[in-house]
Amino acid sequence: MLQVFAQQQAQFQTHLQEQLAAQNARFETLAMKLPAARKGEPPLYHGSLNEDLELWFFTIEQFYADYHRLMAEESAGFVTVVSCHLAPTPVNWYRQFVAEANRAGTVRTWENFKAALRTRFLPPDNEYTLREKLCKLTQMGSLHDYIGNFQNILVQCQVPISPLELRFYFQQGLRSETSNHLKEHHPATLDEAIELALRFDHSLPGGSSSTATADWVKTAQCHCCKKVGHIAPQCPTLGK
Repeated sequence: MLQVFAQQQAQFQTHLQEQLAAQNARFETLAMKLPAARKGEPPLYHGSLNEDLELWFFTIEQFYADYHRLMAEESAGFVTVVSCHLAPTPVNWYRQFVAEANRAGTVRTWENFKAALRTRFLPPDNEYTLREKLCKLTQMGSLHDYIGNFQNILVQCQVPISPLELRFYFQQGLRSETSNHLKEHHPATLDEAIELALRFDHSLPGGSSSTATADWVKTAQCHCCKKVGHIAPQCPTLGK
């Protein structure tokens, strides 16, 4: 029994090494045609509950942005490369993922990999928990910090939230004067609510300056396109 298991392990390692070798050769070919990859490495994903899995996906996709064509292919090539950014616990899961995919004859595409990773490492009630966090979030400091914390939770949500619910979650956690201002102006979307809140905050004595807002926006993440450097009301993808 142990001998059979050892043989299976050896076969798996050989198969994985062959895949990595083939993929490395392909990446070398692509690198001759595409810009050089960014320096540094994406963080390892450890599979813990306090990690932002969606942020890890985003970081991986940004790091390998030059290889988007490979990422979108109906092949296991990109996932094989990305597996080197998994810590031991997710790697053990990945071994099982590979074996099950081979038995079922399914392709380990990037989208399939992401869906399987969410199923394995996110709690079953993750969407409910995220909505609880949105509902409990309260502005304790600056409006900019509150917006940043709100969007950090929001970008993890995979199930769509209606515009009315988004406005409710955002508005109910604001300071009373800002929340009342939004009630008077009836914003239809979260983007409008954020814009109104920022303008009102700037008008208050001691409120945020336009310079501070510009500096904050440089590090903000848009919840529409998930890119850093602007907020949703300024997203270039709007209207396309």
